[in-house]
Amino acid sequence: MVIEFGFVTYGMSMDEERNIASELLSAAEDIAARVGAVKILVFLDGLPEKTPLPENAVIITRAGKESERAEHLQLTFGASILDVPDVRLDRAGQIDLAALLALSQDVIMSQDNVIILVGVKGSTIDTLQVVRPNEEFSLVQALGKGRSKKAVRRVVFQRVISIALELSTEGREGKSVGGFFVIGDSEKVAEHTEQLIMNPFRGYPEDMRSVLDDRLVETIKEFSTIDGAFVIRGDGVVLSAGTLIRTAMVDEDLPKGLGARHAAAAGITRLTSAVAITVSESDGTVRIWRKGKMVTELERE
Repeated sequence: MVIEFGFVTYGMSMDEERNIASELLSAAEDIAARVGAVKILVFLDGLPEKTPLPENAVIITRAGKESERAEHLQLTFGASILDVPDVRLDRAGQIDLAALLALSQDVIMSQDNVIILVGVKGSTIDTLQVVRPNEEFSLVQALGKGRSKKAVRRVVFQRVISIALELSTEGREGKSVGGFFVIGDSEKVAEHTEQLIMNPFRGYPEDMRSVLDDRLVETIKEFSTIDGAFVIRGDGVVLSAGTLIRTAMVDEDLPKGLGARHAAAAGITRLTSAVAITVSESDGTVRIWRKGKMVTELERE
């Protein structure tokens, strides 16, 4: 369910913006009670100063910005804090990203109903959506907390989606680049791959190839200019880059206009229990794939 209030804040005073945000939060509390939503997620950069928060609020910050204000609201209202990448997405993309990362950090559970409040990045909240993760995101079944090399650790998924979003926004050396990441079920994935180039990750110790190591992020971004996929184990170890995914099958439900990278993502996730993330070179849209289907897409503004 989506409720768009559609007001324009240009030229409004801070008091007027605060009153509108308060009304929207009040509506969120009423709806939460009716649908059994356990959390209300609100983007901090859309929340005017001195706006009171409900007890079950989760404050969403962008790449740690406004951390002091977030901590103050946490102490004042008992709110939780969820940090997301600082990227420009449309409202639907922001909502999906917040829900996915809230799941990956156990801020919400897959069976929970939640409410998310968002606006245009940096503008007062204007949209309310009720999200049912278990119904909307089939990939939650593939995410786990353990260190299995087959299942995808939630923290690994979170790191890879962050890298993909940064590639979408930044590109490399001022140029747009695509990206393709295949995560989990790596032994079965290997049955459908071959190297387009010599594997740049081969021979290095596993602790030097983990996506959870901040030092590896720039290396991954640099290798993103190479054709082919990154194959990543469920525990975060990068097994290869420049990897061709050999799947002749193309999902008949593949959205029109998507190319070989997306067909390969649909194919490999149909044949294995892996999760795939693609970055479109043409428009920067980040798409997540599971069981041969596109789970969601995160579009830039």
